[in-house]
Amino acid sequence: MSQPVRRVLGLTLLSLAVGLALGAAAGAHAAPVFRLTLVSGAPGQPPCQIEALNDLGHVAGRCGLEGFVWTPDGGGQRLVDPAHPQAALYPTSINTAGQVAGTRSSPDYAVTRGFVWSPSSGFTYFGNADRRIDVRALNDAGVAAGHTARADDFEFAWKAFRWQADTGLDYAKPSRNRRLVSMDINEAGQIAGTLDWLSGGRTHAVRMEVGGGHTQLVDSHRTSQARAINDAGDVAGALATTIDRFQAFVWRASTGAVVIDPRTGSGDDSFPEGINAARQVVGSWLGSVNGQWREGLFYWDEGSGWADLMSLIDPNDPLRPRVGELTAGVVRINAAGQVAANAYDPVADQRLMLLFTPVSPP
Repeated sequence: MSQPVRRVLGLTLLSLAVGLALGAAAGAHAAPVFRLTLVSGAPGQPPCQIEALNDLGHVAGRCGLEGFVWTPDGGGQRLVDPAHPQAALYPTSINTAGQVAGTRSSPDYAVTRGFVWSPSSGFTYFGNADRRIDVRALNDAGVAAGHTARADDFEFAWKAFRWQADTGLDYAKPSRNRRLVSMDINEAGQIAGTLDWLSGGRTHAVRMEVGGGHTQLVDSHRTSQARAINDAGDVAGALATTIDRFQAFVWRASTGAVVIDPRTGSGDDSFPEGINAARQVVGSWLGSVNGQWREGLFYWDEGSGWADLMSLIDPNDPLRPRVGELTAGVVRINAAGQVAANAYDPVADQRLMLLFTPVSPP
């Protein structure tokens, strides 16, 4: 994976006195130790990757142009719409009812539709043929969140939305000429997202509120993005602490944005991908390790602080020798502290999909 594209801020480094603080370990408890379960797609599917995890430990993802759902008891199930066998499915979320949300694309990628798949009723589609759509999250009430733009708009002027079966699309309405992207939704319907097309090329991490409007989470002089939200309305995201560095933060109403990445290298970036009610956070890290450019996944909580997720795998787990590296990008955490992530087995030269279950919870 290449280094993420970074915006040139053209700003001097501002004081962190706006409520940003180093999220060092409080020392209240040790980090959890995880045991591994191998996740698989349906028999005969091409190599798969995890995209989503629910609170029951069920996983959803994609295998080439198909989707899959995996449960600990039932294994992998193919997710394909017989009415659109040539379409590409991109699942992004699964709720506790087993509903899966995502985006369906035509074979030429010219037309996209949002979908919610239910184990009992199959596929429900939404969106218009003249608009691109990107569905990012689904809560237990069946409310999906994402963003959409005109199909002929190659500047991708995304508009954030909520969708539910009985009311259809409900657009968030940012200031005029602003782009608003959704990344996650909680049970109350609050959305973590990013407001773009601001002066100086900045982006702002925001929490979109159910009654309308949004809460800005980081000082307006900083480039930031919101990437995950829990049911308490706490948000995990990334902010620019220097011109060329993004660090993970956790935002709470009582504390503001608190940086949780303790690393100090100029290229040490971190991007959260999930936060649960206990404010356990997982995400991707990039940076230099012993002079080599590396990437991986991190785990953080308020008691034990920051850790490389690889280091938290039980060394006696029989799957541990197969895990050469954890793949930066998609990583999810549920209410029980289980983590779903993708990995690589260098001996077999194949991808792995893993469910991490804590055996010594914090």
